[in-house]
Amino acid sequence: MKATLEFDLQEEKKDLMRALKGTDCYSVLYEVGQELFRPAREHGYNGGDLNKINGYLKGEHGEMVQDIIHLLETAFYNILTENNINLDDIE
Repeated sequence: MKATLEFDLQEEKKDLMRALKGTDCYSVLYEVGQELFRPAREHGYNGGDLNKINGYLKGEHGEMVQDIIHLLETAFYNILTENNINLDDIE
């Protein structure tokens, strides 16, 4: 089974580029979930500026920080779901 996409390069160049970059976009979205949200739930952040979050998670307001990260994660995945994007499709 094959599919062919056809673009008028004078009028649809932006659409062509979006189609060509689709896999890259999925990969980036997957990485956002893995690098920004998963560490807060599992093992903590590892390296770079995100490492600072570990201190907040362990600090006096750690539960509130955890709740905020969870709310952001939920909103992120809800937006993906509302747009019929399933990141499990790329694994």
